[in-house]
Amino acid sequence: MEALRVQRVGHGGAAALLTRADTSVGAASRGRAFDGGIRAARSDKQFVPTSEVAASCLPSPAGLPDASALAEAIAVVKAAAAAGPGFLAMAGYAEAADYASQVEDLSRSVEYLQVLGAGAVDRTRTQAIADAATARTRNGGSWITGWDDGTETLDETDASWPHGTADRATVGRAGFTAQPVQPVPASPADDGCKNTAEFLRARLRISVAEAHRRISLAAAVLPRTGITGDTQPAERPELATALAAGTVASHPASIITLALDRVRHHAPAHTTTRMEHALTRTAAENDTDFLTRIARRWTEAIDQDGTEPTEHELRHRQGAFLRQARRGLHMWKSSQPPTNTNTSSPS
Repeated sequence: MEALRVQRVGHGGAAALLTRADTSVGAASRGRAFDGGIRAARSDKQFVPTSEVAASCLPSPAGLPDASALAEAIAVVKAAAAAGPGFLAMAGYAEAADYASQVEDLSRSVEYLQVLGAGAVDRTRTQAIADAATARTRNGGSWITGWDDGTETLDETDASWPHGTADRATVGRAGFTAQPVQPVPASPADDGCKNTAEFLRARLRISVAEAHRRISLAAAVLPRTGITGDTQPAERPELATALAAGTVASHPASIITLALDRVRHHAPAHTTTRMEHALTRTAAENDTDFLTRIARRWTEAIDQDGTEPTEHELRHRQGAFLRQARRGLHMWKSSQPPTNTNTSSPS
């Protein structure tokens, strides 16, 4: 696929990738633009707005991205990546900056899809493990009661227990004819992975820390399922809206959720709502380093004393410590709880 140039399209300034229709990707989509299925007149050139490529990856009404739309978007993005070095070699400063900005906008939508996928994998894997465990419990109710040869020797007087018909001539001492056991579904817990993060590390080739980050962020910004099975809104609704719209990337969103979790038990609900609004707006308008400083200021302002130390931490820090000698004197540092402080003056 040969890309000729990247232009700025009027009324919104969306970047477009100009391709030839007689290439492999263009031939597969000849006479059709990436506009959700709207037919266009056959032309030798096609414009593929990157904003529409990202929109094609957004979740369908069923809650998951359409597989054909994802495959189509991946093909376009790979073609753009192959043509990018040639275009950037001839691009000026303004064109290169616009190119980098559009790629960053596209990456934010892709990061949202990553969080969406991690949340879906965690939810469905947990449910599949629970369903498989329930099926095994129902189908695996056999007893081993004998101490001689490990064979069950039950003479049940109730012929209808547990199910089937009694026929001692055909079934022996057990006293009943068992129904055929239903096949037990395979459990994702048998795949060798301890949890969903380990599974994502092996399947997606990402680090465990990144997998945990995506799963934690998904739990905060995706709709939740209540105890009764109803769908509840996301825990951080404003951040979830900004992340889905591609305004905030996933890493700044993780910084915001971590900051909100630190003050969860030290601030009322209206304060955390203000904090979420302020940090989301800061993330949409500034860089990640500035967002980190603002999040730290919010945390320190709400929880000025910090987290109360645990008993283990107090025992670990108390004691007498010898420091480096200064001007012929040995320096000792003593860290003791208030009850052990000796306030008597030296004799």
